[in-house]
Amino acid sequence: MIRQILGRVLWLSVLAWVFWSTACLDATEAPKVLVSRESPMPAPQAKEVSPRTVVRVQFTAPVKAETVTAKTFRLLDHAGQVVPAKVNCDLTGGVATLTPVMQLRERHAYTVELQDAIIGQNGAKLVPYRWSFHTGTQKLDERAFRFRSHEIDRRDQTTSVRIGPDGHLYVSDVHGTIYRYQLGQDGKPVAMSAVVKMKGQQIIGLCFDPRATARNLILWVSHARRDAGVWAGVISRLTLPPVGQARDVVRQDVIVGLPCPEKLEHQPNQIAFGPDGKLYQSVGGVTTLGGTPNWGAEESLLSAAIIVADVNHPSFNGGKLPCDVKVAAPVNYDPRKADAPVQLYATGFRNAVGICWHSSGHLFTATNANSIGSGATTPKAKGIPAITYTPHEALCRVVKGKYYGHPNPSRGEYVLLGGNPTAKNDPWEVPVYPVGVRPEPNFDPSLLYDIRPGGGNSANGMCEYTAAGPLNGRLLVAYFSGGRCVQTFAFDKQGKVIDERPLVDREGDVLRFNQPLDVCVHPKTGRIYLAVFGNWQGNAVGSGVEAYDGGVWMLEP
Repeated sequence: MIRQILGRVLWLSVLAWVFWSTACLDATEAPKVLVSRESPMPAPQAKEVSPRTVVRVQFTAPVKAETVTAKTFRLLDHAGQVVPAKVNCDLTGGVATLTPVMQLRERHAYTVELQDAIIGQNGAKLVPYRWSFHTGTQKLDERAFRFRSHEIDRRDQTTSVRIGPDGHLYVSDVHGTIYRYQLGQDGKPVAMSAVVKMKGQQIIGLCFDPRATARNLILWVSHARRDAGVWAGVISRLTLPPVGQARDVVRQDVIVGLPCPEKLEHQPNQIAFGPDGKLYQSVGGVTTLGGTPNWGAEESLLSAAIIVADVNHPSFNGGKLPCDVKVAAPVNYDPRKADAPVQLYATGFRNAVGICWHSSGHLFTATNANSIGSGATTPKAKGIPAITYTPHEALCRVVKGKYYGHPNPSRGEYVLLGGNPTAKNDPWEVPVYPVGVRPEPNFDPSLLYDIRPGGGNSANGMCEYTAAGPLNGRLLVAYFSGGRCVQTFAFDKQGKVIDERPLVDREGDVLRFNQPLDVCVHPKTGRIYLAVFGNWQGNAVGSGVEAYDGGVWMLEP
């Protein structure tokens, strides 16, 4: 009996050693370039590639963003010369993109190489990878929207831009500062000042109140503080002094306790007033795929959703401010109650940064999709396995009560996008699910438009072009990575996309920027303004030392 027990102990010890050694092996395994339908792009030996292409790779394991540079991720022409390009890695370290500064030459061969100086987050070197592709021709688009671009200020880590009712430009950053640029007749600033300083607050969203005037500047701000816990999201109402007056800013926090990870990988994002006078906001998910709490928090009732609040109604929250919406103890806020002052409007948005109420009456947003190839999964439920998947980004027409694909078990939402209901090719299917996994009942694939084929990658700030001209009524979306451009969308009366194309320069080349995060339009002049975040190194966005080459840009028709 003792011999049997000792034998079992020895056998268990061997098994434990095997599992431990396997875990250690996995923990130090060298990251590689993932070879799949989506990576690398353009595909190896691809022909007739658009000269406007960007290069995109996904890794089998996360890498350190600061090691992905123009020296370690390069594009070479047919003579072996380095093509000038901007290189960046996403926040998770799962995807890297290389965007040529100028359009590539037609009918030429190009080679991409990634070197072992790229380091995985586990400390292992990347397995070097190299491949080639050939460009085709680029047809001249006679319907192109041509603009001249002007950098009007060099300022890193800008996040949001809005034109105020006074006709001036307001720009925020991740450090809690809002700048006012007084614009001259040529659209460029004649003066600039910091009108708001909320030190330590990472500002993502700006929105002027519908009642605001040039003499009554009411500005709504969405912000959060890093390392302040997972309920640090705030919406504040600020009253700013008009130009020429030296008054203090009056701040009132209106909604507090919104969910976000402590490091603000995602956070409560942009805000917009709807035609009903209510305030809408996109609140980011706090996990990568809804299941694994890889950023230190689990999804909750208000995360990964668009919320709505009648903040200007006299009886909002019983007249008591701020309204605390922390869904955990001791507040235990429940947005599903009929009389809840802040309610859910639509759900299932992993990280939809921009939000825009279009003049057609439709609400639009766009999703940032998962880029982590391992280490994060969807939630598991009966008949629904936990899986890892990297879907495409989508432009979404937001309809009340609908689900848009990012799981949140606290709301009983488990299935990623369209699941895999049949053996056929289903809309927005996730092929790693076994056949038979049906989508959530309120998921409508017709409300999602795949923006990846058109260069969509990390779609962020958005606005409608409301000035006169051929762009009137189009939705403008800033692509932070990938295309690093401003893409425009036209819709039919039902809100379905019927055309998309980027803004270009006078020669027809795509206008590219160093990670544009937000966009706005001056309604009288038609000039477009961009918040260009700039390159960043590492995951500590907001410390003030990792971004560079950011700025504020003006595009002139």
